[in-house]
Amino acid sequence: MSKIILFIVARIAKTIQPLYTVNSKLHILKIFFNYFEYEIDLFTPKTNPTKKIPYAKEEIKIEVFSDEQIKQMLNYYKRLKHRDKTLYAYRDYFLIIFFLGSACRLGEAVNLRWMDVDLNNQVITVTGKKRVASSIPMTDKLKMEF
Repeated sequence: MSKIILFIVARIAKTIQPLYTVNSKLHILKIFFNYFEYEIDLFTPKTNPTKKIPYAKEEIKIEVFSDEQIKQMLNYYKRLKHRDKTLYAYRDYFLIIFFLGSACRLGEAVNLRWMDVDLNNQVITVTGKKRVASSIPMTDKLKMEF
């Protein structure tokens, strides 16, 4: 049975695929062999061949905007805001300022309410990934936009 696993792993490794594809195929194999182990009693935890195969580690590189790109975006929306005076121009300009000044994630910004913004103390309270509230001080640029 371990020859089958080695064959499948070799086939996955032979073709150049993203690591998440390899990990998803390995995940399916682990489910399949765990079924044999727990439901049919064909394997024990020691003889299950997929227990020894670790998932491939993915190296995630996050691309960020350069300072020049940020300046270009802000100048574009600033010109649009003064020229068109539309809600969309003001909103987009403010969102860029807000995200840069607060380092909030999109989900945190979407969940913000007016009661989370304290203009007197100049603090924004955001609820993070694990539902933990944290206070973020407002930057000078963000204070001017409010």
